Formats: sequence, C-alpha cells, structure tokens
Amino acid sequence: MRQLEARHPELAIADLRSGTKATASPDQELDVAAVVKASQALSGEMLLPRLIEQLMTITVQNAGADRGLLILPHGSDYRIEAEARADGEKIILHYGPTAGSAAPEAIVRYVMRTQESVILDDAARRNLFSEDPYFELRLQRSILCVPLVRQGTLVGLLYLENALASHVFTPGRARLLELLGSQAAISLENTRLYGDLQEREAKVRRLVDSNIVGICIFDLDRRLLEANDAFLEIVGHSREDVSSGQLSFAGLTPPEWVAADEQLLAELASTGSWQASEKDFFRKDGSRVPVLVGGATFGELQQQGVAFVVDLSDRKRAEVELAHANRVTTMGQMSASIAP
Repeated sequence: MRQLEARHPELAIADLRSGTKATASPDQELDVAAVVKASQALSGEMLLPRLIEQLMTITVQNAGADRGLLILPHGSDYRIEAEARADGEKIILHYGPTAGSAAPEAIVRYVMRTQESVILDDAARRNLFSEDPYFELRLQRSILCVPLVRQGTLVGLLYLENALASHVFTPGRARLLELLGSQAAISLENTRLYGDLQEREAKVRRLVDSNIVGICIFDLDRRLLEANDAFLEIVGHSREDVSSGQLSFAGLTPPEWVAADEQLLAELASTGSWQASEKDFFRKDGSRVPVLVGGATFGELQQQGVAFVVDLSDRKRAEVELAHANRVTTMGQMSASIAP
C-alpha cells in the first residue's frame, strides 16, 4: 500500500516497498511482536464494542499517539465511531462523536478516496492539507491516517495524532499499523456480519415466540429441531416430542402427500424457498389437520430450514358449509323451477 509522506513543504510522495531488506532494531522487533499479539487479540473479538476497545487501546499505546479516532464510512460520508485519548498510562475511550472529536476532513477524505496512508511528520509546517480548517483550531505535530481495507473495500480509517512531538509516525511504524489495520478490517467486517446474524436470529426468535402462526425449524434430514407453541397445537404434539428428535416431516406427512413434499423439498434445496402450498399433517392422535405450509432455508451453509404453518381447519369447515349452502340453494331453485 502506498503512503503519502509530508517531510518537506513540497510534500514528497514515495512508495514504501515492503520487500526492501533492512536490519531490524530491537525496538522494531518488539513492535512486530506487539502487532502479531494485537492481531491475535483482535481476531478473537466478535462483539463490536469490545473489538473497538481493543483496537483503539492497542493502536494508541503502540503508535506513540496521544489521540486516535476510529472512522467508519457512512454512505458517501463518514462518521467518528470512537475516540481514544492517552492520559498517562491510561487510555480513555469514548464511543461516537463527542465534544472536540474532530479530524482534518481533507486528510480523511483523501484516505477514503485513495485508500493510501497519510503521514505528516510535522503538521505545523506547510503541507498539502494545511488549508484544512481543523489546523486553525488545533495545533498538531505528527499525524497518521491509515485505511482499513478488506478485499479492496474500505472498512474504516484509523486516524492518529501527537500534538507535542514531530516525526512520531515513521514509515516503518506506519507499515506495522497497516498490518494491524488489515486484521482490524477483517475483524470489523466479521463483527458486522455477526451482528447482522444476531439481529436476524432475534427477529426470527420474536416471530417464533409471537405464536401468530405455527413455526418449526428443521434440518436437512427433515427432523424437527424446534417448534413454537402454535405449531405444537396444530399437530397435537408436546415439546418433549420435538426435543426427543423423533418428530419429522416424514412422520407428519400422510402417504398421498409424500410425492408433492419431495418436489417442494427439492425446490427448497435449489432455490432456498418453499412456496406456500396446502397439504395435510397427521396429528399425534392419528387424525388429520389441513394446513398451509411454506418455508425457507437459512444459516451460513443453508443447513437448516424454517417452515411456517397455518391451520386451515376453520377455512375448510367454512368451505364445506358454503358448499352445502350452495347445494341447498341450488336444489331449492330447481324445485321452484319445476313446481306447477
């Protein structure tokens, strides 16, 4: 990844080639060890608040910054997700925008657009970003902004600054932070996906628990893994029947519906959805109940499915009564038409 360097007023641009051989000092080796340890710590975090806390603490402590920001893309704009400040040996972390949690917009947008790191060795000297209003409000010396990129997609930015000393963020230190940033980008994306999964599971759970319709979850062998009270009432089974692992679609389905079920389940496997259709289920007492069933697969490998079941008994009774009423009416009309 290229880095934009500002060691001179004319703002030199240089490529930092990771293949260049150099003798590592003990401090650099220690930095590498710290980055490896930090990457391992980040890779194990799945909850976003904890991940941010780890990332910002590690970054500020190891980079020599007195202030750091985690900045995330927000549509075509961006937002400050967290701010970390060094206070002696402690790191004080604030989530979201707080009073004074600003950054030079020109630098942030440059890094977002180019996905290149920016190093300002001495922001007090003239540089490409000197006209940014931020520098009229804050006197800064060292600044580093590193993109967090995963598979070519910008996931976020790490913005670091030191208000007291110049030349704090060396190219070598920047490269180490880029390595850390690569793991941070992966971890941020993983926590987002994990959060989305939890949100979807919570929605499914709320729907299941609402008992508006019968809902059951099944595996690829059509064995029922879980069912809500509405479904259990429809088929007349208990929760123990489900937890025993003996309840399945095959056992609930009358023989004349097996062929249609096979076709629908093949559709489910190929398309991920099961179009709603009518059929019968066996109840536990051997009686039958007419139902409307539809469903979909879910999970990372589509290894499970969820079925939505509606009891059609009332509708079928109404249809029978309506048919009977129509027959009676028709017979009455026929009788009237042949009466003398």
